[in-house]
Parts: sequence; structure tokens; C-alpha cells
Amino acid sequence: MNKIQGEININKEFNINLTKQESILEELKSKTKLSINKTLHILDNLPDGILIFQNNVLIYLNSEATKYFRSSLEMNPKELFMINLLDFIITDEISNREIELGFKRNIIAKDEMGKERQVEIELIPIKENVKVVVIKNNDYLVRSLQLEKEYSLYLEDEEVKDEFYSNISHELRTPINIISSALQLNEKILGDNKFDVIKRNNIIIKQNCNRLIRTINNFIDTNKITEGYLHLPKSKINIVSIIDNIAEVASEYVAKKNCKLVFDPFQEEIYIYANSESINRIFFNIISNSLKYGEENEIIFISAKVKNDKVKINVEYKSREISKERIKNMFKKFSKCENYLTRDAEGSGLGLFITKKLVEHNSGNISFNYKNGQNIFEIIIPIDKSGQDIESNWNLNINDLKRQADIEFSDIYF
Repeated sequence: MNKIQGEININKEFNINLTKQESILEELKSKTKLSINKTLHILDNLPDGILIFQNNVLIYLNSEATKYFRSSLEMNPKELFMINLLDFIITDEISNREIELGFKRNIIAKDEMGKERQVEIELIPIKENVKVVVIKNNDYLVRSLQLEKEYSLYLEDEEVKDEFYSNISHELRTPINIISSALQLNEKILGDNKFDVIKRNNIIIKQNCNRLIRTINNFIDTNKITEGYLHLPKSKINIVSIIDNIAEVASEYVAKKNCKLVFDPFQEEIYIYANSESINRIFFNIISNSLKYGEENEIIFISAKVKNDKVKINVEYKSREISKERIKNMFKKFSKCENYLTRDAEGSGLGLFITKKLVEHNSGNISFNYKNGQNIFEIIIPIDKSGQDIESNWNLNINDLKRQADIEFSDIYF
């Protein structure tokens, strides 16, 4: 009897332990299921696409990953999970070795709307037959970098504008002050009949009036260019004759810097379809820059030759080296070579911007290069082979040309 009772007690204890074990197992299953659900919830809400493949067949993908299957909108779940590994890649070819060992690279993938996206894809082998693919959408990063660049350019533009406004106030205020002082001095010495002093003061007044005219002209033309209102009539003109006249007039100013201006065309007649007045301004401006930033006691050399139905005109002069950053910004609005500015050379920073736009208006292009100690401006304009008449009044009166030169060279103190 005692033996039977003992066996019954053992069975009861075994059943109790078994029940406890089953309870613990159920609890573990519940916790495991909860943990899995939490993990899946987290995976489903990640900004990156997550795909899990077993034997190269898809067994799990989160919401973000579905965006990279072009036909996922039309697929039912059963069809979706029959997708093979890397079906969604449309550009790069992935080798079998990479699939086995894993890889990480940037590719172009299409989302469910057919839109191409820049993505980073990483394949991570977990087990021999299980692989995880992580897709990171780089669109946001690209856009963020783009915004950062735009903001940087905005700050740079604001800084340049601040410098420009500071500089332009100087450009306007200085000549006005000089004119005012010269006029006051003239009033004082007028009664003493010191006409030589008055004559010198009048030269100063004239130069600074021209400087104001040049600054205002640059403002007006820059505004016209920016707003698209710059309209200059064109005609067939001989570019060689025009530059020859410019060189003759400009030589007087070049000589004051102990420099020499040489124009050496390869032929006497090269015709282009352009606006003659703007051509004058282009070359006066470039020669003016040559005097501002070039070395003294040197030669400013201008050449012109025809190649491939275009005339190439080079203006070369010796100068200290200009940084690549300065060269890159050479033709931008409000830009100038401030590192080389002295009190003998001033400017608003609009001259070369206007020059570039005038060259483009005449169907040409202009570039700048620094080579072997030489600053080189290169202008290329198509030649005119048409049979139309040559402009009758292209040969501008030399006095008018001198007047234009007075204005264009007014910000250089000789």
C-alpha cells in the first residue's frame, strides 16, 4: 500500500513539474513571438529597405523594401515572395562570388512608380543559405548635400555682395570727393591767375567724372544683361581694323605704365558678324585689366588668326601667378583680383563679367589661362563668310574712340 501511494505521489510531482515546464515553454513561446513581432515591427519601420533571402528566395521584406520592386503594386503576397535574389537591380551586374561573399556598392534602382533612385545596397551573408540585403536610399543624402552646397553658395554670394557694396561705395564716393576738392581748390586759386594749377585740377576732375560714368555704365549694363534687355545691333565688320584702331588709341595709356602694346594679326581682313561698339569695349576692358594686374615695363601682345571658320584673338601679358580659385571666378559678377589691387588700380568687379556677356552676345566665347608667367585672354568668334555688305560706319571716329578710352581707363591712376 505504501509502495503504491509512493508511486502515486511521484506521478503527481512529475505531472506538476510537467505542467510547470509546459507553462514555462508556453511563456517562452509567447515572449519569443512577442520579441519576433517587436523585431518585425522595428524592421518594418526602418527608413532602409530590409530583405531576407533563404536559398536565394525571398522570405521577408519590410515596407521600405517593397518600393524597389517595379511590379510589387500588382503582385499578390504569394507572388512577391517568389522573387529571386537581387531581381530589383537594374544597372549593375552582380557576380555570383559577390552574392556568396557579400558586397556593398551604390547603384541605380527603380521604385514601384518606375522612378530611378540613387541607392546604396549591402548584401550580408548570415548563414550558408541565408542572406540579408539592406537598401539605403541616398536621395535624401544627395538632396541634403545639394542643399548644403546651395547654402554655401548663398553665403558666398552674400559675402561677395557685401564686399561689392563696400567697394562700390568707395568707387562712387572717392571720385566725387576728388572732384569736390579740386573744384574748391580752383575757386581759391582762380583769383591768383594760377591757370596751370587749374588746368591740372581740371584733368583730375575729368578723369574722375569719367570714372563715375564708367561705374554707372557698368551698373546699367549689368542690370540689362541680368534682366535680358541688352540688345545690340550687329553687322559685318573687319575685326582686324577695329582692334588696330583700339591698339593705336590704347597705346597712349599703355605707355604711361612704361609698357608697349603690340598687335600682330595673321591677315589684314577678318570679317565677323558683331556689334562694333561692344567689340571696342571688350578690348578696352581687357587691355585695362592688363595694365591693372600686369607687370610694368612689359609688352601686351595681341594676336589674331583664323582656324576652323573662327577667329582666335589672344591678349597676353606678364603677371604674377593667379590662383586657380581666382581664375575659376574670373568672369563672375562682382569678382576681381583683389589680391593684386593697389591704389593705382581700382574697379567695381563688373568689367570682366560684362566683357564675357558682350563676347557671348557676339556669338563668341572667352576664356582665361595663366601659363609660364603670362596671363592669357582668349576670345573665339565665328567669322562671317556671307556676301552681305560691310558696315559703312564701322571705322569709328578716332576722337570718339579716345573718348571711350578715357572712360574705360579712368580707374587707373597713371
